[in-house]
Amino acid sequence: WTSTAGDPSCTDECKVQASYLEIYNERLHDLLSPDKPASGPLAAAPPVLDIYSHPVFGVYIPELTEPAVKTYDDVDRLLQFGSKKRTVSATNLNAMSSRSHTVFTLTVQQIPRDRKKGVAKFARLHIIDLAGSERTEKSKTGGERQVEGSFINKSLTTLGMVISRLAEMQEQQERDSKTTGSPKRPSLAPGRPSLKRSKAVVNVGATSIHIPYRNSKLTYILSDSLGGNSRTCMIACISPALSNVSETLSTLRFATRVKKITNKPKLNVTESDKLVADLKSEIAQLRQQLEDAKKTTAIGGELPMLADMRNELRNRETLVNKLQAGDAEKEAADLASRQLHLLQELGLGPSGGGGVGVAFTSPFGDMPYLLNISDDPMLCGTLMYFIKPEAPGEDVDTTQGTTIGTAEDATIVLRGLGLHLMSCRIVNDANTRLTLIPEDAKVMVNGRVVPKGVRHLLRNHDRIVIGRAFVFRVIIP
Repeated sequence: WTSTAGDPSCTDECKVQASYLEIYNERLHDLLSPDKPASGPLAAAPPVLDIYSHPVFGVYIPELTEPAVKTYDDVDRLLQFGSKKRTVSATNLNAMSSRSHTVFTLTVQQIPRDRKKGVAKFARLHIIDLAGSERTEKSKTGGERQVEGSFINKSLTTLGMVISRLAEMQEQQERDSKTTGSPKRPSLAPGRPSLKRSKAVVNVGATSIHIPYRNSKLTYILSDSLGGNSRTCMIACISPALSNVSETLSTLRFATRVKKITNKPKLNVTESDKLVADLKSEIAQLRQQLEDAKKTTAIGGELPMLADMRNELRNRETLVNKLQAGDAEKEAADLASRQLHLLQELGLGPSGGGGVGVAFTSPFGDMPYLLNISDDPMLCGTLMYFIKPEAPGEDVDTTQGTTIGTAEDATIVLRGLGLHLMSCRIVNDANTRLTLIPEDAKVMVNGRVVPKGVRHLLRNHDRIVIGRAFVFRVIIP
């Protein structure tokens, strides 16, 4: 972040943008959007994103939020916000396991201030957190959890197939090199690039190898990083347990195949002004084609291709708007304000760190709060629910307090296994005394069940389990 700061010799303008994407059940969710999250403890239904391809710009997602960032603190804030929106659910294998793949991307552009004397350079850094594969008979999942597991396993299988085909292509190149003395470079099968989904075929010598990038949205997004112009690093997480020996062996074999792939990255350069001009020309052509198609449409009906053309036109216009972004800092500040408003609306506060045993400082002074606990270190400590004190003079023995449940009008809305419209209540007496009153859900404090309607005094660092989905630590500053 400081490589070009204060360097008078740097004559280029550097722009850095970030995006945070979740792939849940083969659907894309924008984790930086100020809209309410799609599922998990904070439930709503934002628009579903889709992936498109451009012959020059490459793979892109038109409606994905990509704010500008200037410092590491900006990136850290976006990561914390996105972590709050990640889909989490209860399974027997992991009480708060992540059920989705996530992709965090930094896009760096180096643009010459004098456009006539140079070309723009750009690069993308993808950081991917893959959901672990689970066997149904071992995790004892069913219903929605089983569907999630099947989608996760399907995408991981596709990733394995892509890696295997790329490794096969690499081995074929090495054999050709030994036979002829010079390697035969793979080439894409001839064909006109388009935004329509197609399958990649690579010709190596006389052999055609199909690379199934588009069989999964994960591999489609990462197609350039897997076998294109990139450097790729993979960290394989394995288990020392004897019961997981088959999964461990499979993961190690997968990592071995990844090691066989060798990419030769080169500098990404583009004439951004020319790219925008070309896109505008394409937009004009699409508009003309759309008008011509309307004239041939039967009265009272609409050809299916019209909807595709409108969608293609809208995506190209979105791409041009991104390339011609105006005041990036102002747009990023506006997005940050909307994200903060969303957290306040959901009863959440900004987290100050992560992990059990880590000290936190409440941004609301001495107000007590609940901090989520998870076996996943990426999810632990990301949700902070503040318990507001009762109004002065109000009887703490009869007040409703902070309500927790699945009801829309609950103070803290949680959805998951074992939760009800009114799961429990917590009464805050002057920020020094918290009283828990279970209602319709099973509530445990430090491993012991608290009966329904019984008032239980909470202490600092008490561990609360609500239903079968959520575990919190009580923080009383």
